[in-house]
Amino acid sequence: MTIFEIPFWRRWGMEGVAEWRVNSVMVSALMRKSLPKRKIILFSVAGHLMHGVLLGIVFLFLLFYLFAVRGILLALLVAVTYSILLWFVILYMTRRVFE
Repeated sequence: MTIFEIPFWRRWGMEGVAEWRVNSVMVSALMRKSLPKRKIILFSVAGHLMHGVLLGIVFLFLLFYLFAVRGILLALLVAVTYSILLWFVILYMTRRVFE
C-alpha cells in the first residue's frame, strides 16, 4: 500500500497522504526537537510500515485464533472489515490526539 501512496506524496507532499501526515505529527511530537524534513519523512514512512506489520500480526491472530476463520470468502470479508475499521480508528483517533 505504501508504494501506491508515493505518487500522491510526490504530488502533494505530506498533506496528500493522510496516514503519513499523522505519523509525521507523531514523530514531531515525540521527538520534541526540530528535525530535518527528510528525517521526518523517513521516520513517518518507517512508522507507517511498522504499524502495518504490527496490525497485520494482530489481524492474523484475530483471524485464525479468535474467530477461527476457515475459508477464503470469510477471510476476505473479515480482512476488508478490519481494514476499514483500522483506517477510521487510526486516522481519526490519532489525528485528534496529536493535532
